[in-house]
Amino acid sequence: MPVEVIDTANGLGVIVVGSGTVTADELLRGDELAYQPEAKLSKLKYMLNDYRAATFTNVTEEDLLKSIKNDTEAAKINPDIAVAVVAEEDLIFGMSRVWETLVDVHEVQFKTFTTRSLKEAKAWIKEETGIEVDYAG
Repeated sequence: MPVEVIDTANGLGVIVVGSGTVTADELLRGDELAYQPEAKLSKLKYMLNDYRAATFTNVTEEDLLKSIKNDTEAAKINPDIAVAVVAEEDLIFGMSRVWETLVDVHEVQFKTFTTRSLKEAKAWIKEETGIEVDYAG
């Protein structure tokens, strides 16, 4: 499965892992799985999106706007989620940066960080939330 959503054991985080070609449908399905049910969403402190194994995406800006709509709705329930994206491939990194810009433009309340390094993403989440991310990738 190119996008897998893993809930952390303590329920404070969710890890979204993308591999191979990540399609727009898979990206949006990942949002749905990460944000449901509402009881889970209300407890979340962080989301780590690990796209280091992703090699290509057909996601467009229009698709990102659909994702922003999901983020906006989720932020109404829990605005304090720290969302880190790790992407090494240039296109996926660039689209992640576009998403991060859209989060700001649309005033989604999430704190966001995009990087090429899992170590940096985990350190940023710890700085933002005080939670040590137990994920090796």
